[in-house]
Amino acid sequence: MLRAKRSRVSLLGIGVLASCGQPAESQESDVDAFRDAVMVAYDNRDVEALAALHALDVSVVNSRGETVEGRAAFAEYWDERWEGTTGPNPLQYSPLEVREAGPYVIERGEYGPRGAAAVGRYIWVLASRPANPGGWEILWFIYSS
Repeated sequence: MLRAKRSRVSLLGIGVLASCGQPAESQESDVDAFRDAVMVAYDNRDVEALAALHALDVSVVNSRGETVEGRAAFAEYWDERWEGTTGPNPLQYSPLEVREAGPYVIERGEYGPRGAAAVGRYIWVLASRPANPGGWEILWFIYSS
């Protein structure tokens, strides 16, 4: 499932897309609604709901530089991480910058336990998906600790 590869093309693509303009106000509220749905899925350790918010061909690079490719592998990754854990998992994503790039939105921010200091940073690229909360899905997700 996990591959320790780095995609310079993907990171370059994010840099190019990030140079585009700011999102419209209504689009920002859609992104806020989407981010809230992601946090609820993490809070509840709901792998199915969390995976549904990601593209079928999502690419996720974790804090160790390992890449998880595809929604099914992403769901398996979180199933394994949360195996044997119970109770809420209150996570907070705090955007530092949100930019529109045509049919994509690039968000850069910090994450950590709700009500505590951030433990890492993230970048995600969202693509339009009307069936999801806020109308988005995660296409690329890179996070660090």
